Amino acid sequence: MRKKFVFYLFLFSISLVILETNSYANDNAINPNAPIGQPGLSVQYRIDSSGDIPVSMVETFILSLGVVEQIDKQPFQWIQLSATKANHEKFALSILAKNYPSANIEEAQTSIARYLLKEGDRETIEFRHEFTGQVVLPILGAWEYLIPQPIKQLSSNNPFPKTLRYLGHQYLLDNQQKSRTFTPPAQTKVIALLPDALIGVPHNTKQKDTTRLYDDSDYELIRLTQDDFNEMIEAGMNCFRADKDDIAWLEYRNVYYWGISAADMPYPEYLYRSNYLGPILFLDEPGVCTRDHVIRPRLRKDQQFRKSITPQTCYEDFQNSLTKPKTRRIRPYCLSN
Repeated sequence: MRKKFVFYLFLFSISLVILETNSYANDNAINPNAPIGQPGLSVQYRIDSSGDIPVSMVETFILSLGVVEQIDKQPFQWIQLSATKANHEKFALSILAKNYPSANIEEAQTSIARYLLKEGDRETIEFRHEFTGQVVLPILGAWEYLIPQPIKQLSSNNPFPKTLRYLGHQYLLDNQQKSRTFTPPAQTKVIALLPDALIGVPHNTKQKDTTRLYDDSDYELIRLTQDDFNEMIEAGMNCFRADKDDIAWLEYRNVYYWGISAADMPYPEYLYRSNYLGPILFLDEPGVCTRDHVIRPRLRKDQQFRKSITPQTCYEDFQNSLTKPKTRRIRPYCLSN
């Protein structure tokens, strides 16, 4: 009798393991109507570190799969990244996409329909193109680090592997559970941006006295006021040099801004802001470059050109200078704070 009891107990244990395995597979299976995974699935990851970590580093994050929406007869699904830093500060990124967001920003741009950011208890902000309404993603160059990515190729039945790479660090699967299906907020603060053209001035100061000085003395500069910024925004400018004193009212305007240093920015939240361009903005003057590196050298060498130069020839040199291929390398900013 005892042997039969042990045998049945063994069969019962095996059945539980099989049911648990099937349940895990079903929860992780890719549903054709839910392109990322089963709505309601929630997984938590913890940083792979046994020692103390910087207070600004993300200690744990949760990936939650939400509802499915139809856009142009294609299924898009919500996915939320909810992160908690070592100092217990939190932020959340919510994305509506037709697949898991790619580390390649060009691919992500074509697959993401909405991009929402919530920092702590502040209102949720959404970044869209001013005219097309399409999503606008961050352009700092760090996109490949902002979305957790698998270290190895994912299998078709396991969208959330045991290890993920995020912000340059490795995170381990902590637990998995079924939860309430994530639903995006009904209202968001939309920041309408125009990434096609950045128009602004390279500083946040102005002359105290606008009288022209001819004695090579320095002009006295004063800070731009909020009224000055409002006037420039109304005139069509959309890119401004700002510091921490300007951010309280400027960050929610439909403009880009730059100048906030690493010491003053909340990391890594600022990297997710599509309207933040970094602590320093490289400003090039193609017209000046054409004059100094094309026109002037030619004037020095070619006497005939000095007599025949016209605005049209200068414009042609300007066009030729712009069409020459240039190598540009963007380095991710502040990934190890």
